[in-house]
Amino acid sequence: MMRDMSAAWVSLAVACLLIAGAALMGYSGDADPVERATVRVLPVFTATPVPPVPTATPVPTATSLHVLPSPTPTSTPTVTPTATPTAVPAPTATQVALNVPKPAQAISGPEWIMPSLRELGAAQGWGEDQIGQWVELIRRESTFSNTAQNPTSTAYGLGQFLDTTWDDVGCVKTSDAYEQLRCMMLYIAQRYGTPGAAIVHHNANNWY
Repeated sequence: MMRDMSAAWVSLAVACLLIAGAALMGYSGDADPVERATVRVLPVFTATPVPPVPTATPVPTATSLHVLPSPTPTSTPTVTPTATPTAVPAPTATQVALNVPKPAQAISGPEWIMPSLRELGAAQGWGEDQIGQWVELIRRESTFSNTAQNPTSTAYGLGQFLDTTWDDVGCVKTSDAYEQLRCMMLYIAQRYGTPGAAIVHHNANNWY
């Protein structure tokens, strides 16, 4: 009796297991027993990757743009060409002679002085035109006075020699008219060459 009940419980347990297995395996009452035991494998679908959507580049706005300031036009300085100084050539002997003012007469000195001037001028090769310029120089300096004395300096005589000028030409200060003319001739010849050149210097500086 106990053996029969044990067998019945075993059969019942097996039946429950079969029912549960059929439920898990998709059991159908009219299906083939082999089909019931076959595990159905469903196909696995691989998802195709979706490419990322490109992010749109934002359009720069007026406020986001860095506006450079417009350059301020600069005026081009005007270069004024400077005149190149032209060298003034030294006057020639002919030009010196032309620049020397001619007296109203070629020789206009007093009669007592003219023979001495011609004699002394001839020793230097000075012609009548240079003698005339010498006369003009004496007139300007002393108005033909061999005792003329400058009140503000040591200038004295026909040529208004300073005390140092007498020494420069190797003369001794004197009131002798002829000796004054001789010393004046030496000074003009050494410093200027001719009375005409001495007059040109006198015109520019008021002394010779």
